[in-house]
Amino acid sequence: MNIIIALCTFRRQEYLKQCLNSLAHINIPNGYNLSVVVIDNENSQNTQHIVESFDAPFLIDYISEPQTGLVFARNRALIYLREKMPDYVGFIDDDETVSQNWLPDMIRDIKQYNADVISGYVKIMADKNIHDALIKAYQFKQSKGYKFTFTVPMGNIFFKKSLLESHLVFDKKFNHTGGEDIDFFKRACNMGFKLLRSPNAVVYETLVPEKASFRAYFNRQCRVFQTHYSDKNMIKSVLPVIPEIILTGFMVIPAILSANMRIKCLKNMARIYGRIMSRIRPKSFYGI
Repeated sequence: MNIIIALCTFRRQEYLKQCLNSLAHINIPNGYNLSVVVIDNENSQNTQHIVESFDAPFLIDYISEPQTGLVFARNRALIYLREKMPDYVGFIDDDETVSQNWLPDMIRDIKQYNADVISGYVKIMADKNIHDALIKAYQFKQSKGYKFTFTVPMGNIFFKKSLLESHLVFDKKFNHTGGEDIDFFKRACNMGFKLLRSPNAVVYETLVPEKASFRAYFNRQCRVFQTHYSDKNMIKSVLPVIPEIILTGFMVIPAILSANMRIKCLKNMARIYGRIMSRIRPKSFYGI
């Protein structure tokens, strides 16, 4: 049985080294052949050198995708994967490292629950100087059990080749707003693929500098809520948002005093922004 892990990267050479090193130490079950493909969205000679000189116990390929944007990089990965057509595919991010049992966990769960797609647990790791409230804000809750769902994020994914055979691609209209992964797997679910959230198959995501600020968190939440509300709002009126604006106004003073309240306030502000912008801007702006 052949497995290919795809890894998209952009200007994160040091994190890429850590990611590849973790992959080099994972447990590979008997009867499975592992290989890795790195899609470089920067077209960097440094990244190419890291990949081609990396001493790994598996085959590792380097591909350059010149069109900037995660959607283009992930779609280039899908082209490569459909050429190779492995039995299973994994996707992780360049700022992540995998646990040693990541692969055995994924294989066991996808077989035991007869799922087509598995989403594993992502544990946020950060420097000591990053506020705990910010780390907590980025951290998704670990599932208490196995749960089938209608969509999953892309950061820690494992799926069968049948998903490749469906010829689904990431919608390039989401390239600047985010949400392309949620849209991709939502369409997969609508086609009949079974998506499962797992409490296992852990990867560790480093809270990189460009994400490790309250401003970056707010900007990310704005993108998330714009995309989320874009397919829900059929009218252009902003009147339904007014109560939320008033409620958030009462949170401003507590937010100055408490980092946890600041996170809640920023998330509420981003939600309001998303609801307003989804009414003002046409749905085509969000790729819908």
